[in-house]
Amino acid sequence: MADGSEGVSEDSPGLSTDRGRLRRAFRDRDAFEHLLDRTVANSRFTIAVVFPITGAALLLASAEGLLPDPLAFDPYLVLFGVAVMRLPLISGLAPLIDRRAAGALSALVAYSYVIEYVGATTGVPYGEFSYDVPLGPMLFDTIPVGLPVFFIPLALNSYLLCLLLLGDRADLAALRIPVVAATVVALDVVLDPAAVALGFWSFAGSGFYGVPLSNYAGWVLSAVVAAVL
Repeated sequence: MADGSEGVSEDSPGLSTDRGRLRRAFRDRDAFEHLLDRTVANSRFTIAVVFPITGAALLLASAEGLLPDPLAFDPYLVLFGVAVMRLPLISGLAPLIDRRAAGALSALVAYSYVIEYVGATTGVPYGEFSYDVPLGPMLFDTIPVGLPVFFIPLALNSYLLCLLLLGDRADLAALRIPVVAATVVALDVVLDPAAVALGFWSFAGSGFYGVPLSNYAGWVLSAVVAAVL
């Protein structure tokens, strides 16, 4: 180069090492977990601050009509942002996933699709609602394919928070399950009215900031199922 500096070729040791790590990560679970942990550790500020603030700004701008149509409520931007903010949860739980846990997660994914489809087509148990903004590809033209990205972290974070707060008392299902359900509903009291205000979905009936009480009753059911699984 004219200024005397050296370019970085595709065969440079740094790039070769990175490619090797990626290949190992896709072949070896321990390598994948290590790579994920390192990525999260090196990106804590970006994940915890930059993405939430940027996401909130884009959503508000979309709701106010300040963004052009290709960007306003872009479902893939929403899914990407949410997925990135889920990385710390995935990183923390990855070492704990065995066959039993994988089976429970699979059952929870299936449940999230079934209960959302039933809710969207019958109004039970959440109340009559409709998606006003498609959150990515829609399954049966009714519910988002990416639904578990939103549903499962809500349930898992509530469950983990209760384990942390309850300590040894969390072993008592009669205490753990109601506390998990109450935590999920408390979070939904904040999240659902915000989603309705932004225009993601709407309910047929009136209620707390446009959200009927039946929605929270439905979330009690979903939280109990998640806690049991």
